[in-house]
Amino acid sequence: MKDKELFELVRRAQRGEKEAVAGLSELAAERLLPYIHRLTLNDDVAEDILQETLLHLVKSLNDLKEPESFWCWLFRTAHGKTQHYFRDRSREKTIMMSTLKEGWSHCEDSSLTGYNYVIRKELAEIVIRVINKLSVNHRTVLALRCYEDMSYSQIAEVMNCKEMAARVLFYRAKSMLKKDLVRRGFGKEHVLLALGLFGAITAKSEAVSATSCVSASLLNVGAIAIIISTLGSRAGMIMTSIVALFGFLLTTQSFYYVLGFAFLAIYIMFWVWFVNVYKR
Repeated sequence: MKDKELFELVRRAQRGEKEAVAGLSELAAERLLPYIHRLTLNDDVAEDILQETLLHLVKSLNDLKEPESFWCWLFRTAHGKTQHYFRDRSREKTIMMSTLKEGWSHCEDSSLTGYNYVIRKELAEIVIRVINKLSVNHRTVLALRCYEDMSYSQIAEVMNCKEMAARVLFYRAKSMLKKDLVRRGFGKEHVLLALGLFGAITAKSEAVSATSCVSASLLNVGAIAIIISTLGSRAGMIMTSIVALFGFLLTTQSFYYVLGFAFLAIYIMFWVWFVNVYKR
C-alpha cells in the first residue's frame, strides 16, 4: 500500500469508519507479527502481544496526531509491550524449535545439496540460538533496521532514544552476532547470510520470507557511532585510562616515564584500531 493510501486509511479509521478500522488492523497485523516474533521467538507470546497491540491501535488511534507517524507509533507500542513481557525476570526466553522447523520450510533452497545444504541449515540453527541470547533492545534494533528497513531516526523514535544511541546499539548488536558466529566456526562474511536466514525463518509467511534479504548497506552505522561504541568497550576504557595517565605524567615532566607510556599508549591504540577494522 502506498503512503498516501495508508494515511487516508488512518484518517478514515480515526473518523470511526468500521471498514477502515478493520482494514488498518489487518494491515498492521500482517506487518507486526513477524516483527514481534523476531523479538520473542515464541509463537504463542507473539500472538498475544500482537492482539494487545491491535487492541491499543483501535482504542488509541485518535491519539495519533500525524498519520505519517503511524508505523513508528505502532512499532513503539509493540516494542513497549514486548519489553513489559520480558521485564518480569521470572520469564525465560525460550526457543520454540518447532518454530525453527516450520520457518525453515520458508527459506529452504532446493538447489542446495550436500555440504552447502548442511552448512546453511547449521548456520540457521546457530543464528537463532545466538539472537535468543541478545537483549530485547538488541533484537529490536536488528529487526527494525534489517527487516523493516527503518532509518536510524525512525528507530530512535520507536525506541524513544537519540539517533546516535540507536546507531551505537545496532553496532553493538551486530558485533555480538559476529563474535558468536566466529566462535562457532563461521567467518564475518557469514553475517549477512545469517541475518537473511533469520529473517526468512521468522517471517511467518513465504511472501514475507522472500523479502528478508539483508543488504550490506543496512549494516553501516557511521564512524562516530563506531568510535563511541569502541570507547565504551573494555579496550576503549583501557586506552582512555592510559591516555589520561600519559597526560598526568606529562604534567610531572618525568621524561622517561612519559616516553615509555607514550609508546605503550600508541601500541594499544594500534591494536584497538586493528581489531575494530578487522571486525567490520
